[in-house]
Amino acid sequence: VELAEFQRMQEGHGGWAGQMSEALKRFGKVTSVLGSGDVRVVYPNKKTWIINPAALAKVPTFSIGDTVRVISDEAEMRSLQEGHGGWVDDMRSQLESIRGASL
Repeated sequence: VELAEFQRMQEGHGGWAGQMSEALKRFGKVTSVLGSGDVRVVYPNKKTWIINPAALAKVPTFSIGDTVRVISDEAEMRSLQEGHGGWVDDMRSQLESIRGASL
């Protein structure tokens, strides 16, 4: 969510404080869900905010033994790899085997 949209979404959901913009750059941990449905989230810098649940996205976690597969869309994969080791051209062979066709 963009900053201006986040600010708007906070109206009636705990309000807005300038330091909340930091929440857009970090992962937080849910500590409680209020009766209103708003979510209390604590961040690594120890700041706790009450956030509109519509502004949050659950981050999937992986465990040892999970079955996974690589997505087949090269453009999406390239984008997702930014900040996570980057794109390596050898990854294309995995995409080719998933789709069963050459790129």
